[in-house]
Amino acid sequence: MREKRVSSVVELLERQDLHACIIRGMENIFYLTGFRGTEGTALVTRGDVILLTDSRYITYAREVATGCVVVEVKAKDQALEGLFRQYGITKTGFDSVQTTYHMYQSWKEASPDVEFVPLANDIESIRRCKEPQEILAIRKAIRIATDAFSAVLNKIVPGNTEREIANELDCTMRLLGAEGPSFETIVASGPRAALPHGRPTDKKLEAGELVIIDFGCQLDGYCSDESCTVSLGETSKQMK
Repeated sequence: MREKRVSSVVELLERQDLHACIIRGMENIFYLTGFRGTEGTALVTRGDVILLTDSRYITYAREVATGCVVVEVKAKDQALEGLFRQYGITKTGFDSVQTTYHMYQSWKEASPDVEFVPLANDIESIRRCKEPQEILAIRKAIRIATDAFSAVLNKIVPGNTEREIANELDCTMRLLGAEGPSFETIVASGPRAALPHGRPTDKKLEAGELVIIDFGCQLDGYCSDESCTVSLGETSKQMK
């Protein structure tokens, strides 16, 4: 499956007459290498995928990034400079959505003879078409989140706090097999339910209120996301 994804990136390089592409966004790096950490850079050439990461992740990277060349680095711009020379790269694309201007400038200064071409959302466009295994992971994440919500529904009652419900939902999703929530779980009640992305607080739920629960979980790197509105007792005509 990963080979097909890399082939799509290589086709992109060929269409744009590039020798390589620098990948920065961790979602994109996971998509191409299987590596999930907080720091890393991938360099995709027409023949290899090179994953650069620091000493914190090097053992893990070698375990999961099978088929990739894994390089331990301290200064990423210097490491890229050496790889440019090793692979004869004089024109490379880069993930301009995920790359800061400061990082771009450091690459230019370290490798003044290399042409850097911004690729905007090209990698995301490749990711947009989901493969069967990706769809299966998303469906499993949806099922876990839905089952967790069903299990916690009887605790969404007056007297419990927004934070208590959010914590209970997060814990239940993990117990059912999730790696963690897709994002910070939202539980907002009464007037707070009108807040976009309102974070849960110690406010207690009250009878007659509406409660918004926006939640999801992550499984195998893929996320679910759903939003439910719960009525605590009689719902007024205006609320309906």
